[in-house]
Amino acid sequence: MQSLSCRACAAPLSANALDRRLAIITCASCGSIFDLSRRKDRDPALLATEERPERAPVALPASFRVERIGKRMTVRIRWFKPALLMLIPFAIAWNAFLVGWYANVLGGDVPSGSFGMVFAVFPIGHVAVGIGVAYRALANLFNRTLVKVTPAKLSVNHLPLPWWPIRSVPVREIEQLYVTRKVRRGKNGTSVGYELRAVTRQHAAMLLLGGLDDLDQALWLEQELEDVLDIRDRAVAGEVKDEGVQL
Repeated sequence: MQSLSCRACAAPLSANALDRRLAIITCASCGSIFDLSRRKDRDPALLATEERPERAPVALPASFRVERIGKRMTVRIRWFKPALLMLIPFAIAWNAFLVGWYANVLGGDVPSGSFGMVFAVFPIGHVAVGIGVAYRALANLFNRTLVKVTPAKLSVNHLPLPWWPIRSVPVREIEQLYVTRKVRRGKNGTSVGYELRAVTRQHAAMLLLGGLDDLDQALWLEQELEDVLDIRDRAVAGEVKDEGVQL
């Protein structure tokens, strides 16, 4: 790396400015960006030299259950969160109102004709909300996420109620795992979650698992999956290194 210099200003290029996933390096002096993948004289081992400082092991989260035999591993993640229990009475009240509404419509208690059709169509959006809230409340009570690794593939499923994303990725296609922070802003404030992502051999980013409330949950999954898959931990642009720090 010390033998490389910026073609624009001749300043030496630092290893700290190397983005291994994108195969680019940025000059700290003038900001020029160079595509190393197009260098005919590049060293094939150049992109494998960047390694992050060793990170302390992350403890097993309380909601995780793990089974591991050799290069096979299954992680079961329980969804239950006490704060989401409030969705149950809300869903019951919301959907009970809609049931009463449509009982009146179907029972002939509203005018017939086009005006009556308005009464039937108007709450459609509310019906969608009611179904969504009820579905999320049930998922909070019963769902588990199943992360499974075999020598052939890594899969992520959510059971018994289907949820997105469902993944099945050949192990040979996974180059690196990393964690990102997801910030959601809404009427009731801002919430922060974490996502486990993969970099594929085609240098594409892939979401494996989202909705993790605790950074340690995401970092533990990254740590253990990289170990079972024999992936050396390397820095990826945009990842969360530790709480409050992002590359």
